[in-house]
Amino acid sequence: MPREALPEPVFRMDPSDMQQLRRQMQTLPDAHRLSPITIEACLVGADVLLQLPEVAARYNPSRILLVIDDVVMWRGTQSLKPLVLDLLSGLKIPIDVLTIPPGHDGMVHASVENAELVRGRITPGTLVVSVGSGSITDTTKHGCFLHDQEANTHTPWIAIQTANTVTAFTSNNAVLLKDGVKRTFHSRFPDVLVSDLRVLACAPIELTRAGIGDMTAKWVCYGDWYLANRAGMAPTYSEAPLVLMEDLDRLVLPYAGPAAEGDLTGVEVLTKALLLSGMAMAIVDETTPLSGYEHVQSHVLDMTAEHYGRPMALHGLQVGVTALMSAAAWDLFLNEFDPDQLPDATIPSDDEAKQRIEAVFGKVDPSGLMAQECWNDCRQKLHNWRAADEGRAQLRAAWDSEVRPRLREMVYTPEQIAEALAASGCALTGDELSPAIPEEQIRFAFEHAHLIRKRFTLADLLAFMGWTGPAFTDRVLARVARAISHARQHP
Repeated sequence: MPREALPEPVFRMDPSDMQQLRRQMQTLPDAHRLSPITIEACLVGADVLLQLPEVAARYNPSRILLVIDDVVMWRGTQSLKPLVLDLLSGLKIPIDVLTIPPGHDGMVHASVENAELVRGRITPGTLVVSVGSGSITDTTKHGCFLHDQEANTHTPWIAIQTANTVTAFTSNNAVLLKDGVKRTFHSRFPDVLVSDLRVLACAPIELTRAGIGDMTAKWVCYGDWYLANRAGMAPTYSEAPLVLMEDLDRLVLPYAGPAAEGDLTGVEVLTKALLLSGMAMAIVDETTPLSGYEHVQSHVLDMTAEHYGRPMALHGLQVGVTALMSAAAWDLFLNEFDPDQLPDATIPSDDEAKQRIEAVFGKVDPSGLMAQECWNDCRQKLHNWRAADEGRAQLRAAWDSEVRPRLREMVYTPEQIAEALAASGCALTGDELSPAIPEEQIRFAFEHAHLIRKRFTLADLLAFMGWTGPAFTDRVLARVARAISHARQHP
């Protein structure tokens, strides 16, 4: 899009003004039951990192715990982590540097074990400062949370964002590996978030694209949450997050190119979109506003990475690929679903479901820990589905008049998702990810995504209806191929 044709890069709800944003949140739907955002400030600008000494001094700490990884990062021509250390050293306060170690694949992961490392290094009077993207942020977040729960206190934490990859920075949830399975834990907010645009502009382009890929989840996952609610499986459903994120559609895609190029205006747009998305999840205390069928597929891909001997792909890029798979599944479902065929009798028994999970994931993790963790969540979903007779009856009755029309408004077509990914240079298939993920592993994740979480998504309804399997996956992949062909013919 020509620069002069770009929309004005202004968010009606702006995370860089938290006082005004909190006032606006009081007017959102369901405002009376939304959780507060306790972040004191989101500093977003070209030189906000330089405010770090002043911000840190407000907490009058006796000690600073600096949480980092060993990845070299930059702010212009300056190496970022030595710059942060230099800025903090001016306070003449002892600084303890904790470098989170990489896993077997050479990458740092957010895990329960790494969160415990952070927890163990916090002492009274400590100010925690983290420098990193999603893994370091979630690790630090939950380490602080665990310490605060144990000590009945509040540890001040300043998070320095280093890439526009994920929504973790303003979310009070932490996604951590537990026994090889990605789990979402209730956690806490940073007190101050530092989003320095010069730092973010220096992030590798693939990290910026990952942030754009993560945004595409919004265009499919809200359908999962709405469907679950209408089926009696999601009583906490709210459209307040939709209002909070309403500018994403208008701004993210037009500015995706400039953001990837390091243009500071484009970087600012993507930064604020990600921050708002994190808050959208936090106000409802759930990740559902930006996590559905596409994310459980992505989690299965992560869970199986070690088994297949491949490093994990970037989360957001992987989500872009699985969002396209979800969009294709939604397209087929919305065109062909007959609510009168909504099954009650085909729900597996607990024993059948447990055996299925053990058979599927026992091959991935022979210890059985992964299968047990999946079953702990999945059985809750089965029990809730069996108790949702009234919800299913209402879904059948309102399908044509209310539910399907609303889903068509919420869920983007495969062509729209493919165009968004292609326009920003994101991967569209597993083969285009780095490292590449073969189609057979994409198929595995698509067909078994419903087995790992208690959250109800389209994947579960497809499984209960008997649609899930190789034949349906073939149709989904064919639909994806058509959408990709269209996107490449109409750049």
